[in-house]
Amino acid sequence: MLDLSPEEVPHFGEMYWDKDDEWRTAVDAFLAQYGLRSIWIAFSGETPLADVLATAAASNPGTYYLLSGKSKNGTNHVVIGLDGAIVWDPALDESGIVGPCSDGLYWMEYMGSNKMRAA
Repeated sequence: MLDLSPEEVPHFGEMYWDKDDEWRTAVDAFLAQYGLRSIWIAFSGETPLADVLATAAASNPGTYYLLSGKSKNGTNHVVIGLDGAIVWDPALDESGIVGPCSDGLYWMEYMGSNKMRAA
């Protein structure tokens, strides 16, 4: 998503798995280096995964996003989506997303500019 190799992006989940506030601060600081910030959209766990993916395709076609949910291994997991499909899964076993995260939500994250233009 950032035209960086996976090795150039910190593994925030591993580094901050039990520190949600520190995790968000670290992600924000990392993205700010590129003039970006996270734009989050939460979906109820009652929403079928197919509908979450269809919403991404309809609302922001051609735009990559991160999708967080529960993997087939039963853990919270993040993949990259494009339109209505998962296009990259960092897991070695391609565990994918099969349900909502442990907080009961699916999380979709887009990257957007953190700079305002003068009117």
